[in-house]
Amino acid sequence: MWLARTTPSSKRHPRMLDEWIALDYDVRVIDPGFSVEWERAGTEQAKRLVRQWYGLHISQALVDARQRERRAMLVRLGLRSDRVTVVSRPEW
Repeated sequence: MWLARTTPSSKRHPRMLDEWIALDYDVRVIDPGFSVEWERAGTEQAKRLVRQWYGLHISQALVDARQRERRAMLVRLGLRSDRVTVVSRPEW
């Protein structure tokens, strides 16, 4: 199942990205770039959301590093195997 979220936070869950990483979810950042998103933003509200998103400085590299760190800790605790492979997962 794929879930798409434009901003990984909410009033009830201000650190949603941290929760996803703690739960060992696969997180993919789809980011066409600021200039593309700014062009697409047709309203002031949309532009505010673009500024908000890019103000978070979230990248796939950042998420990957945090996931590796978390998964390494789970391996050390014996809660995850370090040889997890799932053939059905797409490669990005």
